[in-house]
Amino acid sequence: RLEVAGDVFSLGVVMLELLTGKHVGEVWLSLERGTTEERLDTAASLADEGAWRQSGTSGAMRTFAGLAITCTSDTSAQRPTAAALTETLQRIHLEIVAGYAAAEEECVVCR
Repeated sequence: RLEVAGDVFSLGVVMLELLTGKHVGEVWLSLERGTTEERLDTAASLADEGAWRQSGTSGAMRTFAGLAITCTSDTSAQRPTAAALTETLQRIHLEIVAGYAAAEEECVVCR
């Protein structure tokens, strides 16, 4: 049976790939064990520095990593709703835009 929670999980997988710059299969074993906080720390440590190069985006990166980890939780009840996911992604985007503005650079997403 298809559910939104399955779509949220799939999006979390894509987010992990965007975060790390690697196929999720290369990093999944490192991410599937431990508490949520331990998984978050691991995901953040695997972040692709090139993708998160702007110094003002480290908080956004950690939030993005946490969202990806939550989306890939074992049970659908632990995953965010689509509305909560959208809201958090919007907050992350605003934080990244603010980081670029502080560095007087243009956000690559907003161009």
